[in-house]
Amino acid sequence: RTKYGHNTDNFFMLECSSNLSDYKEMDKLASEISAITEDKINLIVFDTLHRNTAGIDENSASDFALVLGNVDKYLKPYVNLIGYIHHTGNGAETSMRGRGTSARFAAMDTSIVIHSKAKGNAGINCVKQKDGDAFETMFFDMEKVDIDLKGEDGESLFNIVPILGTEKVGEEKEEVTKDLSIYADIIKDYLLSKKCEVLQK
Repeated sequence: RTKYGHNTDNFFMLECSSNLSDYKEMDKLASEISAITEDKINLIVFDTLHRNTAGIDENSASDFALVLGNVDKYLKPYVNLIGYIHHTGNGAETSMRGRGTSARFAAMDTSIVIHSKAKGNAGINCVKQKDGDAFETMFFDMEKVDIDLKGEDGESLFNIVPILGTEKVGEEKEEVTKDLSIYADIIKDYLLSKKCEVLQK
């Protein structure tokens, strides 16, 4: 709003988390959303997925199925796009997707990874786009913007705004290679769910 002068009257934020695995909390959230507007809202984002799924095992495909079922039942009637922020794994195979069960990656329509290798810039690349082509990797410079607020110590607060189109001077554009091995876990989980034997080398 400070950078571009946009009206943010249609932006709402809940100060507390909502447990996506608890149908009672999801029913309450759906009621709050429907009270805001009679139309569908454009986008809801859960930040982070871990904070909003208390009590479930993020490595469990069945636990995530419970979350997905609640999202479909309680949120989809009121929201056009449903997203969440999640941390990637540490291994080579999971560095380009969210940590935990691969069933989560399989269920998404779009998966976007945000990465930063140098202070002051960031890159965004699409590692999954269902029924379409993934967009090209985008690079951003991060601009510090004074938001005209004071902290508890009286110092001015600022925020970071991504500015599209420039890369860090002297740094070559990183070539992003799509790692198809991320689909191995998805296929394995599917076969196990069908009670098939998985032969491993």
